Amino acid sequence: MENSLKIQIPNNNTNERLYAINSLVETILGISAEIETLPDSEYTTIVFDDKKICIKDSFFNRFPQPLSYLAVENLPDPKYFFVEFSPENNTPILYGDDTFVVDTNYIECGIDLFAGAFFMLSRWEEYCIKDVDIHNRFIGKNSVAFKSGFINRPIVNEYAEILWNMLSHLGYKGSRKVDGFECNLTHDIDILYSNSRLKSVAGDILKRRDIRMAISRLLPPYTDPVDTYDFLMTESEKLCRQSTFYLMATDYKPDNNNGKGYLDSNKFTQLVADIKSRKHKIGFHPSYDTCTNADKWKKEKLMLEKAAQTDITLCRQHFLQISIPQTFRILEDNNITSDSTLGYPDCEGFRCGTGSTFILFDFLNRRETSVCETPLIVMDTTIWAQHLPFEKITDIYNHYIAMGRKYNMPITLLFHNSSFDNYRWKGWKQLYSQIINTLK
Repeated sequence: MENSLKIQIPNNNTNERLYAINSLVETILGISAEIETLPDSEYTTIVFDDKKICIKDSFFNRFPQPLSYLAVENLPDPKYFFVEFSPENNTPILYGDDTFVVDTNYIECGIDLFAGAFFMLSRWEEYCIKDVDIHNRFIGKNSVAFKSGFINRPIVNEYAEILWNMLSHLGYKGSRKVDGFECNLTHDIDILYSNSRLKSVAGDILKRRDIRMAISRLLPPYTDPVDTYDFLMTESEKLCRQSTFYLMATDYKPDNNNGKGYLDSNKFTQLVADIKSRKHKIGFHPSYDTCTNADKWKKEKLMLEKAAQTDITLCRQHFLQISIPQTFRILEDNNITSDSTLGYPDCEGFRCGTGSTFILFDFLNRRETSVCETPLIVMDTTIWAQHLPFEKITDIYNHYIAMGRKYNMPITLLFHNSSFDNYRWKGWKQLYSQIINTLK
């Protein structure tokens, strides 16, 4: 017989606490719990039968007034400790300490698991740190996770495992949800098709001043280097999986707002028909600088839905531009149910501390949204820009696939359709096929 859980929480920051508890306990572990508030409590307490887990509150009790925690000085300064209930040898503690008191029917945990999970999932860090790159993006190298060395670890899932292991130690008989590992193969279609062969060669010589690129286009056999759609779908079909193709409503040029050269092309019509007939998925890829422009965002989505003749509920922002939490509201207002923007442009890893799908939280309005996030973990251009040998690149992809398998969570990869030409991206087509074989 399953035990029923009751979770008692301090009576402040209730919305934030409930979100963190739901994310760890219900979303990741799949366990239902009754929640009640207690005045002046120093712990979040989990109770079942005559057993009790007391998790020291080291964060929200310091900020009883709503949103008073939103300041740079309140960002965590993580320390690493050995934690007996952790699946890893050393655990980053964002808030709290490594104190553990373990008895037959009682555990006191010094790690504020829920505040740490809230920090990673809500992304309030990005609201407080104002440094951005030339595309107005918060970059990974400014994040606490990168600076503290755990960007390559799903710390939220690690915290969920600590919680589960404590429950199990006290004899909890309930079952947990195991989603299972899967690899989400996604493709941003920034460039739908190349210019004519001669025009491209002229551009290589006159604009890009790249003679070798021009020669590579002249060598037979010539195929459009960005027309890799059949290859990408075929590779996914080997795994009996669907790829997601994020399509734009305008050309990739910032000043093209009418869809010419993209929506009006025969290539677009053909590609949409192929995606539909082969049962893959279509998502929306809003153009540059739409993450704070609700009107332009909405106009483009309607254009794409009309041209593709389908309702679209999936999204990834172009250039991974996102304004948190403002963009969340745009997604919600336009019937997006699933986003996959939250990966870093400058480094691979777990921007949200997880690869699992979770509900986005609008921390300024202190509420859950109706949008789920499946975070982006590795983007091809991020890896390509590091100029690594293929052995190192393979190691990176294998690491994240291994993390997905270890924690039974999805890992989302992005490979652009334009990332497989035989000059700048030489060898990447073989790498992609190798990843598919690994996934088998």
